[in-house]
Amino acid sequence: MLLVAAELEADILFGPRDARPPWLNIHVAGVGVPADESAAEAIARTDAGLIVNPGFAGGLTADAEPGAAFVVTSWSGRQVEAMPEAAAAAATLAAMVDARPAVAVTVDKPAGDPTARQRLAATGAALVEMEGARWAALASNAGLPFLSLRVISDRADNRLPRPRHELFRKNGSVRWRRWFAAVDRRPARLLDSYRKLGVARRDWAVATESLRAMGAGISEWQRNG
Repeated sequence: MLLVAAELEADILFGPRDARPPWLNIHVAGVGVPADESAAEAIARTDAGLIVNPGFAGGLTADAEPGAAFVVTSWSGRQVEAMPEAAAAAATLAAMVDARPAVAVTVDKPAGDPTARQRLAATGAALVEMEGARWAALASNAGLPFLSLRVISDRADNRLPRPRHELFRKNGSVRWRRWFAAVDRRPARLLDSYRKLGVARRDWAVATESLRAMGAGISEWQRNG
């Protein structure tokens, strides 16, 4: 089963809901802690032998740049039992989507501040997301192997007033009303925020292209598996 946090991620990965291949088994649970109940219910009722969790993550290190793909090997500060089935699937899928191994850290709230990300990087994690460790634990409790694949959507040092998935549509256009509502309107701050938005837009284009390629690889793997 494919367990995805946001519908936006599912759309980029596998296309609009009514156009997705029939062999894909996808559940969109939601983002962060409020989505855990939905994820738990989906895991409890699935007859799949493996839970695959693809999606975006934030970069914490210099080599975790936008568009880079990673397969999560462990979560900082959380003990999640690895299963042989997940390791075998990880090796196959990592080769198909050109993903590197990495340690992740799961947080309860968005970590968009560069200072906060520096603290998270000090744990040894290369990327940050909001679901992986908890969902891995849910899968482990159900006796199912869990595999997390992530594409970096934003740099560790490029702060924006709201998370990228709230500011951008899947085609890269900006949700201007949200952006203007979130930014500091003082002229100096506004100009700086606009410059960062330009960098973030370019990063988002690279990240969405990479996530779309990951989705194609996962789709092919599930069709043949």
